[in-house]
Amino acid sequence: MRDTKIRRDVIHVSSAAIKSTMNAIDANLTTPLESLQRNVKPQTDLPEDSFGTIGGWLLGGIYREMQEDTEDLVGDAVYLMGAWTRTLDYARRNWRTAEELSSMNVRI
Repeated sequence: MRDTKIRRDVIHVSSAAIKSTMNAIDANLTTPLESLQRNVKPQTDLPEDSFGTIGGWLLGGIYREMQEDTEDLVGDAVYLMGAWTRTLDYARRNWRTAEELSSMNVRI
């Protein structure tokens, strides 16, 4: 007799599931990261005298470098999300082709 239990550790992949994952990446990661990248400096800029005269001399340059480093790191993350989405789209198209080729076409 065949075991009819549903296995919970099996993942069923479809082109629609891959597309859904791509949409989730765009909505939950790419879009917020792009917004953060555009707004790092405007949201974290401080007036010139924020650290005082000596503090500005000691910390001002370091603070600006940190802003630029953060902007660069977020930019790298945005690029990575784009690469991930492009790769998933390639997989989705291949998966869809496999789905189409594996379906039976019956002529009556």
